[in-house]
Amino acid sequence: AAEKPSGGFYGAPVRYLYFHAVELYLKSYLILNGLDEKTLRHPPYSHSLAAILQEAINRGLPSSPLVHSCCEKALNFQQQIQQRYVRLGATVGPNATRLHDSCAKLRTLVEREFVRAGFLPRSMPKLPLVHAHRTPSHRKLMKSLSRRD
Repeated sequence: AAEKPSGGFYGAPVRYLYFHAVELYLKSYLILNGLDEKTLRHPPYSHSLAAILQEAINRGLPSSPLVHSCCEKALNFQQQIQQRYVRLGATVGPNATRLHDSCAKLRTLVEREFVRAGFLPRSMPKLPLVHAHRTPSHRKLMKSLSRRD
């Protein structure tokens, strides 16, 4: 719940982690639906959200405009894998809030498919919101610091 630092490269690792979460959700769905892990490690699937999403849809994943948008943004934003590296110069990346919402939507879709297939997945933890829109109150900060995981 920390305030977003001014300047620097704060957004890149946040976006990278959201893209990575989307990739893992999609790959888990594909494994559930018969694609083996070895195949997913190689092109066209390795780190290509567009290819992974298309294969998941071909195998029955319900379509979501929010998830489509996230995968398209990964293509238009120098591929999500490059978010791991610092690049100098002005770049505008996908909005972290939209990426968070895409992850949450995809998580719900994939979890529902696992339940339909007869698996009872452990309750997944709520995705942390790492890009707070406003400074939390003193009370909220104290509450979050006193929580035990």
